[in-house]
Amino acid sequence: MAKKGTSWKRPKRDNYIGECEVSPDCLRCPLEQCKHDDPQWYHRWRKEQRDAQIADRKAEGATAQQIADQADVTVRTVQRWMSPLHQ
Repeated sequence: MAKKGTSWKRPKRDNYIGECEVSPDCLRCPLEQCKHDDPQWYHRWRKEQRDAQIADRKAEGATAQQIADQADVTVRTVQRWMSPLHQ
């Protein structure tokens, strides 16, 4: 129990679930579920977001290098995505 006149502070933990790259606050997170509840779902969701970004840039006529720079992936990743086998 806190002493009178002291304020509550969040425990210092490196893996506090309320802090992540998606949102600084769980209550305002845009994801439909928490990335910590299902890491595999989150990995698939991030890949789908990246693929959609690549498709949009490709439709705009951007080069593989431009897309790779913006999406923070390698040129080879973009080339694989643009290949007919991926379509």
